[in-house]
Amino acid sequence: MKKTYRHLSLMILCCSIFVSCQNKEQLSTTPNILFILADDLRADAIGANGNPIIKTPHIDNIITGGYSFNNTYCMGSHHGAVCAPSRSMMLTGKSLNHVYADLDTVEILPQFLQKQGYTTFATGKYHTDFYKRTSRDFKGWDVGKNVMFGGMSDHYQVPVQDQIAYDTFTPKLIKGFSSELFTDAAVDFISGHEAESGDPFYAYISYTAPHDPRTPPDRFMDLYEGKDMNLPANFKPIHPFHTGWMTGRDEILTGWPREESVIKDQIAEYYGLISHMDEQIGRVIDALKNSGHYENTIIIFAADHGLAMGSHGLLGKQNLYEHSMKAPLAIMGPDIPVGKSTDAFVYLLDLFGTIMDFAGADRKWNRESLVLSDAWQTSDFAGREYMFTTYEDIQRAVRVGDWKLIRYPKIHHNQLFNLTEDPHELTNLAEDKSYQSKVEELMKVMQAAQEKYNDPHPLTAAKKESMEFDPSGFVRKVDRHQPEWVVKKYFN
Repeated sequence: MKKTYRHLSLMILCCSIFVSCQNKEQLSTTPNILFILADDLRADAIGANGNPIIKTPHIDNIITGGYSFNNTYCMGSHHGAVCAPSRSMMLTGKSLNHVYADLDTVEILPQFLQKQGYTTFATGKYHTDFYKRTSRDFKGWDVGKNVMFGGMSDHYQVPVQDQIAYDTFTPKLIKGFSSELFTDAAVDFISGHEAESGDPFYAYISYTAPHDPRTPPDRFMDLYEGKDMNLPANFKPIHPFHTGWMTGRDEILTGWPREESVIKDQIAEYYGLISHMDEQIGRVIDALKNSGHYENTIIIFAADHGLAMGSHGLLGKQNLYEHSMKAPLAIMGPDIPVGKSTDAFVYLLDLFGTIMDFAGADRKWNRESLVLSDAWQTSDFAGREYMFTTYEDIQRAVRVGDWKLIRYPKIHHNQLFNLTEDPHELTNLAEDKSYQSKVEELMKVMQAAQEKYNDPHPLTAAKKESMEFDPSGFVRKVDRHQPEWVVKKYFN
């Protein structure tokens, strides 16, 4: 009898060791996920994307060392703070009119990841509620450090808080430069997370760069200041008609007509912020390597949308041109193809399902997201049939293949572009009667998209407004976040 018990005990011990080893192996192959999000970053303001001037070696490494999505778009916004709905869509996998600013009633990405056994961490800009700017939407995060609630701040005066418990934070503190603060928090978290523990982490770094104020540290200002910056290929001194958003906050950061020298100076400052952020991203990558996490971490780099920066005579992102709605997106990590890309149409909100899939969740989350890893894991990934983008009730756009139609409902105006022949959207083919059938074809797609995504706004306003924009007499008012030297240079 004793011999039988000994044999039974030995069998139980062996089984326990086997299960333990199996669980440890399973945990060790569950990838960490690092999501780095830039703010207001044009897709073409990256060296690896063909920009010959800007220095972005660490972002370049993610793009050349991973898989890129060349046609990634923000779906749009209900208001001028385009970043808020963009982030809400990424957090929920829901399209613009299916999720608004208040996320109280919907489960968001980090909550799902916690259920998958992930330790969740966030730092940087957390901007989902444009009107109340509360912290209630910061949920599902195990660790929140150096978090900034709100849309923007002076980079040298960014108010940050640490999470104590849900909706409970330390008082706001001013600690240093934004990109460095957020990187410090991320490096501390990554370095302190034991690679041998088997517990995967999801780390979200949301930089406020290169959002204005465009005030990089001196060393990065010196990289570009005084040098002859290239103007955008579609630079214009003034937009040819009233878009419906010509005097919003972003658009009054310089006057009209846009002066080439002023735009070049602002581009130099913009590039300085990007290069500084890039250096900070390098610190994060080094922390992954030094802590033993690098080989088992999927790295996602993206931006919430683009920015005009002088293109079409505009400065901001409150328009539907490619430079403003398109965003960079690249994914690098274990088992991800190196140096590959796709031109398939995708939304930033598709990162929700993609991250869920990386975390091993089943595909029963009942959201609108695609799974972008299908681009390299399957042979039939086609992305989305078309791209539908919106801004307030004043602009609508649809892209099908090479063709793009922008509709301005309040002025009853269309723009039609062939993006293969005219990638900078300079020749409006809607003014040519021979393209009328193409306009009608894309209008039908736009109407179908409105129905699919529950867009409630008419494509033709009952009362037509004037297309004319006359800035003479308009008094520009500086926002409270601009430092003194910016005010003196651009507002006086």
